[in-house]
Amino acid sequence: AARKGKLYSDNLLEAMRIDEVMDIVQDILAKTPSPPDAEEKKKQREEYASGKMFNFMSRLNQLAEQSTTAWIAGTADMAIADLMTWQLLGMISSGNFDHVPADYHTQFAGLSRLEKAVSEHAVVTGYYASLSAAKQDL
Repeated sequence: AARKGKLYSDNLLEAMRIDEVMDIVQDILAKTPSPPDAEEKKKQREEYASGKMFNFMSRLNQLAEQSTTAWIAGTADMAIADLMTWQLLGMISSGNFDHVPADYHTQFAGLSRLEKAVSEHAVVTGYYASLSAAKQDL
């Protein structure tokens, strides 16, 4: 689906970077501690945010900063990796990542630039405009 929507590159190096980014985002989410005890969850999430998650986010930031384009994998236009990273950043900034500060990702300048670029992309703004229009039709 990403290839049909032109969100995946035919360039092998770019495709490898896209895959790397998607794997890191998945790792961040999959490796997030979620013990049933609320106190233990808070403790483990705070440790995760300052340890393993920080390392993952640092790698994403490094990729964003090394890119010669606005996009994390160095593609000419937005790719699925950019959208996945943007969704993760949105999850954090909206407070939906328990015990990780909503401004956590702002310490990563490359990711902050990526977040802005994706938010302003015509596909994203058009999508949200269509949702808004659909709500008005109800």
